[in-house]
Amino acid sequence: MIENNEKHELLEHIELGWKDQTYPGDGRLITRPKQPPGGCRDEHDYVAEYFQGKHWKEITLEDLRRNYPGPYDACLAFMSSEAFRFYFPAFMCIAVNYWHTDDVTAGAATDALVPPDMQLASVPEELKGVSDEEQQLHRKFLEHRRKNKDELTAWWQERVSGFTPLQRQTIRRLFIYLTDCYKSKYQGWVPQNLQAALRYWNSGES
Repeated sequence: MIENNEKHELLEHIELGWKDQTYPGDGRLITRPKQPPGGCRDEHDYVAEYFQGKHWKEITLEDLRRNYPGPYDACLAFMSSEAFRFYFPAFMCIAVNYWHTDDVTAGAATDALVPPDMQLASVPEELKGVSDEEQQLHRKFLEHRRKNKDELTAWWQERVSGFTPLQRQTIRRLFIYLTDCYKSKYQGWVPQNLQAALRYWNSGES
């Protein structure tokens, strides 16, 4: 009952924090022009097509599964800064409702708010049980990110700097809630990315 009360309170705080957030406009959902019909489509086009005209409250995990044409756990990364901040509460709600499932979209909100320099660990614990080949691919990915660290950090800061004080407070509340949920269910264990997100958003840097 306590967890349910906290969950409903957090969902109410999310709605309150973003009640005045305005839709960025059909032409401002992605950072480049949409491909013309018949052109080579990519994740930016998927974002523009799926999210166009939608309020963040319309975005649910069920609808993403049914109708988003690409990997829906990655769509936040291809949004403009304005679209990212407008749709982010939808992914917060997904995190609150589905954190205990194996759907990777439940972790999208957390992943999006971990600063790039905190993401550059060697091999995350989630990969320690996979093959050497997969770990090697991840190491190459991290090396690419390290080489572009300054650019990634500037891009990330631009996206998160527009959150209001109330929204930042709600984001911290989300990470505290998720941390408590994991600790309770898994005898104190908390995913590395969630630890990093909570550490950053609980600090004065955020």
